[in-house]
Formats: sequence, C-alpha cells, structure tokens
Amino acid sequence: MSAHTDACRWVYDADSDSWDTDCGQKHCFIADGPHENGYRFCPYCGTQLKVRRADAEAAHLTLKEGK
Repeated sequence: MSAHTDACRWVYDADSDSWDTDCGQKHCFIADGPHENGYRFCPYCGTQLKVRRADAEAAHLTLKEGK
C-alpha cells in the first residue's frame, strides 16, 4: 500500500481490462470507468479518486472495440 494521503490514483490495465489503485487493489467495471459509474472516492481507502486522461481514453477505446 502506498503512502498517498490526498488522492488514490487509478491506472487502467488494458491486459486485464481493470483498474489498479494506489492503495493496492484491482477493480473492474462491467461498462465504462470509475467516473462514468459515479465513483468519486476510492471504495477501498476512502480518498478522492483520480484517473489520468490517457487511462480513461484507453478504457473507453477498449470498451468500444469490445475487448
């Protein structure tokens, strides 16, 4: 678990079509990504959830291609 305090960064993992969290968890969605599913805070550590634009775009492209 990292020593983050102000936000939990979620990074998209295209190989597993899931999200890796700064707090050491892996989360997947049936459709779309964290913000589209109403996630504003990490359900694991409770800090504000942050997603890089590149990760959000990668997830969206994967979903559009049906992978």
